[in-house]
Amino acid sequence: MSSNFYLEGTPDDVKNAKGLHLLTMNTPNGQAVQIFLEELKDAYGVEWTTTLINIMTNDQKNDWFLKLDPNGITTLLA
Repeated sequence: MSSNFYLEGTPDDVKNAKGLHLLTMNTPNGQAVQIFLEELKDAYGVEWTTTLINIMTNDQKNDWFLKLDPNGITTLLA
């Protein structure tokens, strides 16, 4: 993605991610996606990184997150 895509306040680990990047809260749904990504890595060498989102501080409602996912869902694969 273009660097112009990200808003001010977007975490550096999100802006600089290579390959697949998972933004999630550590919930059962988020863990299921992480397990899936580990399987893809083992089978195909898919590189991925993750950023944990804290819903207690409303990270998913920050402008930078809503630009990636307007619905504010806490498990997002970008």
